[in-house]
Amino acid sequence: MNKKHKLAAFLHLLSSILFWFFIVFLTFDTALNLFFENSEIKTGENSKIVNSKGYAIPMKVSLNLKKEGYIYKKSGTSVQVFNDEELNELYIYRHHTREFIEEIKSSYDERQKIGSNFILTDPAQQGNFDFTNRTIDSKTRIIVKPKTTFLTIMLFLDKYLSILITILILYFLKQIFYHLKKDLSFNIEVSKNVKRIGFLLILMEVLGAIFNLIIGTYISHVSIETDILFRNAFNINFNPTIEFDLPMFITGLSLLVVSILLNKGNDLQTESNLTI
Repeated sequence: MNKKHKLAAFLHLLSSILFWFFIVFLTFDTALNLFFENSEIKTGENSKIVNSKGYAIPMKVSLNLKKEGYIYKKSGTSVQVFNDEELNELYIYRHHTREFIEEIKSSYDERQKIGSNFILTDPAQQGNFDFTNRTIDSKTRIIVKPKTTFLTIMLFLDKYLSILITILILYFLKQIFYHLKKDLSFNIEVSKNVKRIGFLLILMEVLGAIFNLIIGTYISHVSIETDILFRNAFNINFNPTIEFDLPMFITGLSLLVVSILLNKGNDLQTESNLTI
């Protein structure tokens, strides 16, 4: 067996291992959600698997820092004053005179600090960078328990469809490498399996985006309610988002093109064999 056949045999073994791993994972995860609620399985000294018996919804998280300043209180009157004079011009001096602001700042009964800043710490304490934005956007997932049959079906499909498609992709990969380790030449079965993988990648991204869009129509906004005055420092906003992996989608399209080329190569090879 030459090196190319050995590589194909290794990739066939690897895809087979991953194929069965995902089947075991799907079975394990389904069992956790169906038969256990809020279960905790210890996998190491500092690691564990937690099941909250719910479904994950993709969210866009925005952390918005408020400008620094103070809330001054005097004789039942409360005034918020920023350290930024431009903001004071926009929001404060339209409702209060400068004389009133200066008076309450010099003789207040109570003062409460508001706002916050990002701080970058470097090992040498040289202050190499300054933040130029006051908003941080990120993506996360929240776990929810649907209360209607429709949403349960949508979230179930959204969660397990990608795993099922991944298992199918690994199966077709396994078949591709099985044929290649036997014969490293143009093969109609290899072409068909590459085409199937391309369709599955496109299907996974399109259906995932559709499910996210449908589920997102049932959630307009997620907020945090608390009595702690963190809102004087920053705002946290959660908004439903659509997960769509454009590189994966393009990969699927590329595999469709590759399958056409492989099919054409197989036809040319067949014609060549017949001519000989």
